[in-house]
Amino acid sequence: FDAASDAVSGGEALSASDDFRVFNENASGDITDLEGTYTTLDAALTAIGGGNGADHTLVIADGASVAGFSSGDININGLTILGSGTATAGEISAPLTVSADNVTIEGLRFAVADGQTALSVSGDGLTLTDSVFAGDDATLSGEVGVDIAQVGSVTLTDNRFTDLAEGVVFAQDFDGSAEITGGAFTSGDVGIAIDGLGSSGDVSVEDVRFTANAEGVAFESGRTYDAAASVSVRTSVFDIPDVAGVGIAAAGSLPAAYDASLGEGLSTNLFTGSGDAVSIDTTTS
Repeated sequence: FDAASDAVSGGEALSASDDFRVFNENASGDITDLEGTYTTLDAALTAIGGGNGADHTLVIADGASVAGFSSGDININGLTILGSGTATAGEISAPLTVSADNVTIEGLRFAVADGQTALSVSGDGLTLTDSVFAGDDATLSGEVGVDIAQVGSVTLTDNRFTDLAEGVVFAQDFDGSAEITGGAFTSGDVGIAIDGLGSSGDVSVEDVRFTANAEGVAFESGRTYDAAASVSVRTSVFDIPDVAGVGIAAAGSLPAAYDASLGEGLSTNLFTGSGDAVSIDTTTS
């Protein structure tokens, strides 16, 4: 700073109009200062670099749009990505993969069309909160909100899924831990799809609202369900206006051992409308 001329020199020029803003974090995870602003998601992630996610938060401005993304992959462990969680929050309409571990995504909008998947999760420990996944109106042409691979754990809280063929899909014989709490699934073919569980599989669905889906929670029959796994659907609301709709459905038989988790929780749910509340057969094995 030159006192005589009131001129400032040096430093780094930052643009308040840039939609992608990278902040530094301290050891406690608190945001400390603005590191840089960028015009694209690619540029922001490149600036953060690999392996430094735990020290950074990427904030995406309202009105920002990501229609293309060169790598399509979030591969920075520990990164936090924040939107405002409002109706004008930044929107990602390009298919996105999270391969890094312990990534947090909060308050963003995802738009998906043409049979694509909005978010594919192959990294462990994803936390997804307060985000919206919207399909291409009501065409239901194969669009998927979140596709979860064989990961150790994943947590979804207060997210909304609408007009999707499948809202959340688990890998076949899923053998990790998954918690889906709060939020809503609306006007889809299937809200949550499970196709087999491994012996360590543990899926919990709680306080979720399912409205006008062909099936709210679907246990598909392509794979097997280990009796040692645990699955529960509790304190959720299923509004089933179509007589052909089902709240909780199993295409095949489930182990009787699930009575201790799935069975005991069914009475805590509320079912309304003309469709079937539950359509599940169990085996005695």
